[in-house]
Parts: sequence; C-alpha cells; structure tokens
Amino acid sequence: MNLIFVVSLFILFITLPFSYSKVIKPGLTGRYCAKGTYDINTGQLFDYDYDHWCGLHEIGKRFTDFRACVSISYPDNKTRMGCDNDGGIFPTCKHNSDYCYLQGNEYICCCNSDHCNDCSKNPLKCIDPFAYVTTTTRPKTTTKSCPSGSINWQKNCYFFQNTPSAFLVAEKTCTDLGGHLTSIHDEFANNFIAQYAGTYFGTSFWIGGTDMYIPNIWTWTDGSQFSFTQWHFGNPYNSGGGNCVSVSLTDGTWSTEDCFKHQPFVCTLHL
Repeated sequence: MNLIFVVSLFILFITLPFSYSKVIKPGLTGRYCAKGTYDINTGQLFDYDYDHWCGLHEIGKRFTDFRACVSISYPDNKTRMGCDNDGGIFPTCKHNSDYCYLQGNEYICCCNSDHCNDCSKNPLKCIDPFAYVTTTTRPKTTTKSCPSGSINWQKNCYFFQNTPSAFLVAEKTCTDLGGHLTSIHDEFANNFIAQYAGTYFGTSFWIGGTDMYIPNIWTWTDGSQFSFTQWHFGNPYNSGGGNCVSVSLTDGTWSTEDCFKHQPFVCTLHL
C-alpha cells in the first residue's frame, strides 16, 4: 500500500475527532454541555450555548472520564447550566451516574449525559433541555385535582353539590371553586350527568342555562355556545316556568324554573 496514502489516513484519523468534535460528541475529545441561564416559568434564555465545551477529567495523570453536565435550580426559578467546576460556579460531580440532590433551597443536578437540564422539573433524573427550554413565554403549569364530591370525566371535574341553593348562589359557589354551573353540549353528556346526579341528589338540579342575561335568549354561564337542548315538552316558554334551567332525574329532560328556587346543582371545573 502506498506509504503516503497510509500516512494520510493516519493523519485524518487523528484530526477528525478535533475537527468534527460536535458530530462525534462526547467521543474521544470530551463532553459538551448546555450552558447559560434560563427562567423555568417563562423559558427566557440568557447567554445560552448548546455546545459548550467541557473537556475531560484528568485523574492520576490519565484521562479517565468526561466532565459532568450540571445545572443548579435556584428558589427564584432561575436555572444555571454548565460543566462541573466550570469557572468555580458548579460543584464537582460523581461520575458514571446521573443524580440530583438538594443543597439548602437549591436543586443540584449532575448528569453523565450531554446537555443535561433543570432537575427541579424531574428531581430524580436529568433531562434534555429542549424538552422545556424555548425562546417564547410559556404559561405556568399547575397540577389540579377534583374536589371531594366530584368525578373526573373528559378532562373536567363534575362537582355535585347537594346543598339546595338559588341559581345565582349556585353559580357563585361554582366560580369560587374555579368553574361554573355545568353546560351541556350533547346528549351523551346530558345522560351521563343526569344519571350520576341520581347517586347524589333526590330531586331535580340546576345546570348553567339561563335567559336572565338576554331575555328569551338562552345562554350558559360559562359563556360557551348554547347549541344543544333537551327541553321537556312545553318548555321553555309554554310551561309558565322561570328563567333558569333545571334537569329532571327521571328522564334527563330540561325545564325552566324560578331562579329563586332552592335546588342542588352541578359545577364543571376544568383541569
């Protein structure tokens, strides 16, 4: 084989890891970590560098491991990312494992993988920063649960309140819980709610339909479109009833009732 060709291949083999280190990371040339600061709530990035060079550890004059990627999550919801011992900001991490720990009020996240990110989101492991970090504002996320006396169905809580109340008092109770009196938009939902109500109530109950806001125009208190009805015969205008919608436990049909009448009611709370 041509000696010049062999020498050329050898030189190419030696230089490729350094010339194309971002392609073969961590490879033979060390580790890359995301670096910078970002706000967990808004996703705003500061001095962000996806391919910050970390280099190698040298233990006993031998390269035995890569530096670890680190992030620190502070109580003000700011997170700083970099390499361990990067400018003295980050602690030295154990290697060959990914882990997080609490130091005072701060979460310290150490990752043996590239580009680790905030561990306050997942306290037991490190994650890909692009799972959470964006350059646009993101809404805060909260975890909600259904209150006692309600059921979870189709991403809503249906709260069955057995205390008889006038219509507007019932609506106020629902808004205090973070919802409204229930609006119904199809027959399946109507039957579902009416049948479940039978396990909580012994009489008809309020839902969120009313024409008090605009006479003879029926609306839902949650502002959704009034596109489905299940009126009982003679309703809504020929029965001599009132301005608020009541549901029968017998057959799930709707009647108009005097809004001052005291009845149990159903609230819808969105998860």
